[in-house]
Amino acid sequence: MMKEFIEKVKDNVIDLQRVEQIENVYKVSLPELAKHIISFKEKDMFFDDYRILSYEEILTANEELHVPFTEERIIPFIDCMDNDFIVYDIDNKSWTKYNIVEKIKFGKIADLEELA
Repeated sequence: MMKEFIEKVKDNVIDLQRVEQIENVYKVSLPELAKHIISFKEKDMFFDDYRILSYEEILTANEELHVPFTEERIIPFIDCMDNDFIVYDIDNKSWTKYNIVEKIKFGKIADLEELA
């Protein structure tokens, strides 16, 4: 199901205003796929054990999740449950998993379609 979501989101028009706001908050130039996810209009998208965060959740993640994502230089995009999130690692320009309780990165993901 994740593969279908990725295909659907890639067809989505990029919302430049949303992208600019996220890039300003996280001080980053986002990759294309991240821009498409941020621009996706639907909320509460679930795939197997994953939940795609909404634009608002990504924008306010520091406050809502009580995690200093901006200081950690990561952006949460997908909730994997059990306090694990798929995040975009700004410094490494890659996707990885991050546990918000233990504050550790693990399981580097080359491509989100690997989750399918």
